[in-house]
Amino acid sequence: METISVDDYLYRTIKVKYQKLPQSLFELSNASDIRKWMRMYFPHADTEKHLALRDAARQKVKNLKTYWGFVADNEFKRLFNRKMEVRDYHVSGIGCNEFSKPVKEILRKTAFTDQLFSDIAHAHNLMLPARLRN
Repeated sequence: METISVDDYLYRTIKVKYQKLPQSLFELSNASDIRKWMRMYFPHADTEKHLALRDAARQKVKNLKTYWGFVADNEFKRLFNRKMEVRDYHVSGIGCNEFSKPVKEILRKTAFTDQLFSDIAHAHNLMLPARLRN
């Protein structure tokens, strides 16, 4: 499996129409701008490379979601002596305001990183032929 690092995507920017400042991959919302960014920073990547990087990013997202759930469940059990349920999720990214500050920080960071890898997977997915996209 391909290894993937957020640093390969984070600080690289392109100039986009109607924007004063250069934009990073995570600031782009238009598919054609995302493709332009990908062609600039991954010029020699073929279909297999984009497919491998997309799958690696998706696996990372899955692992981060599992980790987030594990941390949130353990903290919730510690506080309320029961398993966390959907109706217990009240605050975006951290789940519950009663969690301790260190746990909230871990949950926020995990949710943020999860979104970065989701954006990376989406970008690589856009570079694939239509028959391979999902």
